[in-house]
Amino acid sequence: LVESGTVIVLDVRWPEIYDLGHIPGALNFPLADFEEEEKRLLSNITLEDEILVYCAGVTCHDSHTFASRMVEMGFAHVTVYAGGFAEWEEMGFDVAVQGIDP
Repeated sequence: LVESGTVIVLDVRWPEIYDLGHIPGALNFPLADFEEEEKRLLSNITLEDEILVYCAGVTCHDSHTFASRMVEMGFAHVTVYAGGFAEWEEMGFDVAVQGIDP
């Protein structure tokens, strides 16, 4: 899904962590700033977009909380990548660093 470009990927970790490495093309929307970032979120995606949300890994539940809030807002196609960034890295997929996409 990520490589196809048919899904919008949202990284809900802190910006400082996101900057160190994230899934290429992922947009950073920290869960802690959800209310403050709601307008920016809505200006980047529509209620019908395919959305993939992730955080650090299986022990992090921020992605589930973020996804639930999106569904409550009316987003129809929200999926959580439960393995998160830790699994992404373990599988050897490309990692982007702030300002440097592979």
